[in-house]
Amino acid sequence: MKNCRSLSGVLEAANQVKNSVMEAENHVKHVARSKSHTSRGNFLKYACFALLTSCIMFVGCGDDDPEEYDDGILYEFGIEKGTVTYRYTVFRPEQDDIVQTQIMAFDKKGKQFRLSLGSIVYIDDAIANKFYQINTITETYTESDYSEIMGSYLYLGDREWLSPEHTQLTKEPNKTIAGKDCTVYSLSQFGETYEWGGWNRIIFWMNPVTVGGNDRLEAISFSEEIDANIFTVPSHYTRE
Repeated sequence: MKNCRSLSGVLEAANQVKNSVMEAENHVKHVARSKSHTSRGNFLKYACFALLTSCIMFVGCGDDDPEEYDDGILYEFGIEKGTVTYRYTVFRPEQDDIVQTQIMAFDKKGKQFRLSLGSIVYIDDAIANKFYQINTITETYTESDYSEIMGSYLYLGDREWLSPEHTQLTKEPNKTIAGKDCTVYSLSQFGETYEWGGWNRIIFWMNPVTVGGNDRLEAISFSEEIDANIFTVPSHYTRE
């Protein structure tokens, strides 16, 4: 069927990210590990859930979509480049909330992708067919093949064929997030209701993020600019 390639792609990407996160534990310094382990773990949780919800949206679309499922069509953001800063919050009723800042940047509609989680940085480059996981404290990195992890931040709610009649989704009122008018959908699954929204195929909102979680991902700033040389590993870093 049309969406088989997309479904297998996102599942493979989730597995690749999981493997990379597990490998990182072997070489992060003890002091760095205590600060970055939570970030990597939380990224894995919400990345995999984002991939799961993307799969549900793919499967629900049917065969009469106005756009074809050629390679790459569903793996593109709606604009050429951009930088999104997110606030990821874990709500804890009897303790202080955990709040983390995460920065996602991309170029060429996502073919070059970077995600910064504190001292841990992921670079995924479809052009070079490379995936890098970087530790900015130890100045080390691992390298493997391109992983399509940008699919974790791909929002399909802007596509014309996405409607409650053809999917399990419910259209919610739009939200203004990081200055953008974002469409929002909800999904009842696993006994809970999950809500996410975005603009130009970019995720701007997930609430909650993880299955059974008490957390939220929200874009707090957006720019159609990117910093220079952000998709390359610094030359003095050591490969492991």
